[in-house]
Amino acid sequence: MKAEDSGRARDKVLFHLKTKGPQTAAQLARRLGVTPMAVRQHLYGLEQDALVSFIDERKRVGRPSRIWRLTSKSTAMFPDNHSELAVGIIDAVKAAF
Repeated sequence: MKAEDSGRARDKVLFHLKTKGPQTAAQLARRLGVTPMAVRQHLYGLEQDALVSFIDERKRVGRPSRIWRLTSKSTAMFPDNHSELAVGIIDAVKAAF
């Protein structure tokens, strides 16, 4: 796999965690159309970069589920344009009235 492809796959994992919230590797794999092991490899790399973390959620039966989530460090990768949107809406309302 090329480094560029790997970077895009990691970005997709981050994007899904940002837009869909905390998930297991299996859930991410279904959304991305890849194997859970492929997703785990990306998650472990993202964890080393401190962009994701996990908690192990216990179930009544079987092994705990590892739930992956974004860290505060990863928020810098998603620009916040809400202020620009708000100003644009105010300007549009002013222009309309």
